Amino acid sequence: MLTHDEILAFLEATFPPAPPDRGTRLVARWQDPGMALPAARARLFVPDLHLLRTVDEAYYPNTGFRLETQLLRFLRALAQCKQTHPGELDVLQLGDLFDLWRARTGSPKQKADTIAADHAEVVARLRFGPPYGVRADILAGNHDYDLHRLVEWDLPRFWFLNGGGSAQTDVLAIHGDQFDFIELFAPDAIQAAIVRLARFASAGEHELDHEQMIDVLALNDTIPRTDTPIGTAMAELAAPSVAPAPIGGSAFNVVPWSPTVGDAGRYFESARRLCLKLTERGRDIRLVICGHSHGARMVVGDRGDGVPVVLMDCGAWLGRCRFHDSVWRPSAQIGVLVGNDARIYQLL
Repeated sequence: MLTHDEILAFLEATFPPAPPDRGTRLVARWQDPGMALPAARARLFVPDLHLLRTVDEAYYPNTGFRLETQLLRFLRALAQCKQTHPGELDVLQLGDLFDLWRARTGSPKQKADTIAADHAEVVARLRFGPPYGVRADILAGNHDYDLHRLVEWDLPRFWFLNGGGSAQTDVLAIHGDQFDFIELFAPDAIQAAIVRLARFASAGEHELDHEQMIDVLALNDTIPRTDTPIGTAMAELAAPSVAPAPIGGSAFNVVPWSPTVGDAGRYFESARRLCLKLTERGRDIRLVICGHSHGARMVVGDRGDGVPVVLMDCGAWLGRCRFHDSVWRPSAQIGVLVGNDARIYQLL
């Protein structure tokens, strides 16, 4: 199986570190042998890309969504890595591959077809296998939810990454917008939302149909389709000079959960409640991996039954994104999981 050192070497060869703050650098790390996570192969997570139609890009000059040259450099190198290490690396794109919300005209199918054509190499390298592509499993997010419904795409809303043995646990990979919906509710309604979400999550391996959950979880379809800030700050990126913390936990961008932790702990309470509820349906989930927030961090706490659980938010690939301080920050973040060692890197 590919090791973290081998993956880091591939990343640094593709995006060499360049002082003071360019190139591959570690954003967060958490390692805990007690997590008993799936160890059959390495996994790499590519968060939100938000690809737009060329005709729409001019209407959003400040979002900086592209970095397509760098994205293609990454996908080409990743395809070579997969070819060199057959069967050792799975790639998962965590949703919002397309930004259908910001496409101004046309049916969902027309929007998706045009974006796919305008970014043909990116899409092909994600969907095809080596030697050309990386054969990624792709989730539907909230900005491209129609890819869940269109038969040409039929994208799932989440994946269970199975341990493959009684001694190993499962990992839940989910876009993350589902947690937004849950957190809209008052505390006395959260439990009902979690029960509903858990029931549909466990009904099929990869199905999660929002339209069947509409009585509990409202679709996030009221956000104005304008050039507005995306997300809120989860935690500041580590300064490039900060050395990785010792194995067993990281001091930067790893947030110990508490009710008073604030925005840095966003989604953790919803994620851990969902994991706890899924134990009733035979799922022992101790790691939840998501994108959506556009703020890379890990949140560590208790599942509610004495078992540790980690929320690994892989951030976004967006060229730039704006947080609460209105400062544009680079993204190009990815997540890597090898056994019980989870890391988030920033590549630009």
